[in-house]
Amino acid sequence: MARHSLSYRHTLHSALKTLLEDNGREDLAARIPKLASNQPREVTVPEAEFERVLRVAPPALELALLLAHEAGLRAMTACKLNRANVDFDARRIHGETKGGSKYDVPMTQRLHDRLLWYCAAAQDADEPLTSVFRPHRKPFTSPALHTAMTDARKRAGVTSHWGLHDLRRTAARNLYEHTKDLRKTQALLGHRTLWTTVWYLGNAATTLTAEDLEASTTNTNPKTERKHA
Repeated sequence: MARHSLSYRHTLHSALKTLLEDNGREDLAARIPKLASNQPREVTVPEAEFERVLRVAPPALELALLLAHEAGLRAMTACKLNRANVDFDARRIHGETKGGSKYDVPMTQRLHDRLLWYCAAAQDADEPLTSVFRPHRKPFTSPALHTAMTDARKRAGVTSHWGLHDLRRTAARNLYEHTKDLRKTQALLGHRTLWTTVWYLGNAATTLTAEDLEASTTNTNPKTERKHA
């Protein structure tokens, strides 16, 4: 069990207790040890810190930072983005992310302008755009990305510890706080279920009521929503 995520362990923990209680074994259910609290990370990135790090970031990291901050992409999804994922006519980026989920999100003007530059330098439609200006055009790995982030924060004089996933969280929470629209936030994050989005929002969603969730849970196809969110 230790190799599984805390979220997955909590799910199994709850299911096991329910099974025992439903079969009249409350005694055994009471003996199941409690798990650590399963709470979302609450780190968000101040705009001033983001801009300072962006200013000193090398080109490959600069693009990854913008994709996380302005399009809400996961770190490795941002690092694998290629020319085929970019639609300049529609001003959107789209593709597949973690677990086979789809993303289809709009470009900000700044992201649009930077992507033009990177796409022009790409050798073909399949080359990761973050590889274009790296030594020997090597793809970003998780350790290389972590090292680049650490170096950029240090050069920028930023002492707080945050990474691309914290920028993704910041983008999602900013969108929700400005729109109060759970479905738009779900579309940005590419989550398959609304409940995952609610968990992800953490403290930003503490004022949600059951009625809010009821109103946001529709029969609309999430894939269709992502195309128009």
